[in-house]
Amino acid sequence: MKLKIFCLLASIIWCVNIHAVANDNDSTASQPFNYNGYDGEGDKYDDDDVVYMVVEKMPEFPGGPSALYQYLKENVVYPAVAAANNIQGRVLCQFIVEKDGSITDVVVVRSGGDASLDNEAMRVIQSMPKWNPGMQRGKVKRVKYTVPISFRLPDPSRS
Repeated sequence: MKLKIFCLLASIIWCVNIHAVANDNDSTASQPFNYNGYDGEGDKYDDDDVVYMVVEKMPEFPGGPSALYQYLKENVVYPAVAAANNIQGRVLCQFIVEKDGSITDVVVVRSGGDASLDNEAMRVIQSMPKWNPGMQRGKVKRVKYTVPISFRLPDPSRS
């Protein structure tokens, strides 16, 4: 019986805490996102600086995904230091495709295990040609995009 009462009290306290957190009046809760383009107070919402994660039409490398991987294959230069030390890895790069298709704000979100791999991945991403920008509701938008770049040394046993 005591266990049932304890569980009941614990669940009531938990629900009260969840309710309090959900009703917290921080700045984001008082400014809900409004899909009709207004900020909730009747003023037109300016989203020129907003960076989207997902849009109706995602940005695309000219020629599509196969052209992107072909570009990476042709332009990635395996760092000599990493090759000499038999270092392999996969670098995850994130960047923003701007409204004009240019690439900005390139960052490594997951390292390949060596700075030389990370630097090469960033170099190749920064040197990409302009992309076809992303679109939301018929308007060009800034979109964050992530690309993995794998660094693999040839298997000597396959020679």
